[in-house]
Amino acid sequence: MGGKLKVLAPVAVLGFVGGALIDLMGRRLLPVLIELLPELTRLEWVISGFVGSIVSVLVVTSWAYLTKVKE
Repeated sequence: MGGKLKVLAPVAVLGFVGGALIDLMGRRLLPVLIELLPELTRLEWVISGFVGSIVSVLVVTSWAYLTKVKE
């Protein structure tokens, strides 16, 4: 379990930092994003990309918690 935690902890930290930076940048870019968002939701590849990324994270997280380290 300790090895998996060593892998997941930096990913969590990077996700936190990335989310915080996106929040700070989003405040400046929010008017542009509001205009762009309806256009992006019409593009199927954008929606597929979001779904693919969510599924990938769920699969990797499930794998990390369900597998046992062979010693």
